Amino acid sequence: MTHTTETHPPRAITRQQGFGLVELAISLTLIAVLLLGAFYIVRNIRTSTVQKEFSESAYQMMAAGSKYMANNRYTNTVNTELLVGMGAGQADKMFVHPKTTGMKAIKSAIPGAWADIGNLCCSGGNATPNESIVYRFNKVPKEYCSFVVTELARNPSVALVTGRQWTANTDHPSFPHGPRVATGAADNARLNASVAFDANNINSLCGNTYSEIFALLVPV
Repeated sequence: MTHTTETHPPRAITRQQGFGLVELAISLTLIAVLLLGAFYIVRNIRTSTVQKEFSESAYQMMAAGSKYMANNRYTNTVNTELLVGMGAGQADKMFVHPKTTGMKAIKSAIPGAWADIGNLCCSGGNATPNESIVYRFNKVPKEYCSFVVTELARNPSVALVTGRQWTANTDHPSFPHGPRVATGAADNARLNASVAFDANNINSLCGNTYSEIFALLVPV
């Protein structure tokens, strides 16, 4: 008996098992895109939260300043603790001033930044007859700089906003140092004009890694 052996052509491979290099590269790219998108979403949420907390705390502090000036002709005794006690809140965020003995500063909602309150004095150190308060923010990161300037300038009690590059040598504020970056609502309200910003000075100020920003509060 004769046996014949049938030969069959090799079966075509229709699907490669596992991932090839192309599929792996595509998968890694998709994962990277998703992670990057999630990062930006989280960062935007965090930034919005910081801005909201800053706006609320700054408004409370400036409202307390306005309340003080409405009842006191001179501001030579005003400080952070006094305004916190008048309703500015944030007592749990106060700490010993890093440069001025006997004074307190307050931690800002902006990461790494802090604020303090002073009174506008002349060169002799005496309070000026027209009461005013200096509200200063120290070590403001450049990514929050223009936001801080805008928020301060739009407050009804602020006459002007100035700023300069921040250094660690920050004594208690007695004057709004640096170029004017904005003419505030309190000043322009008298002129029936909108808040005015100096774009060149803002760009120069906010080009620094950290800034020191001053707001001059006046009676309204």
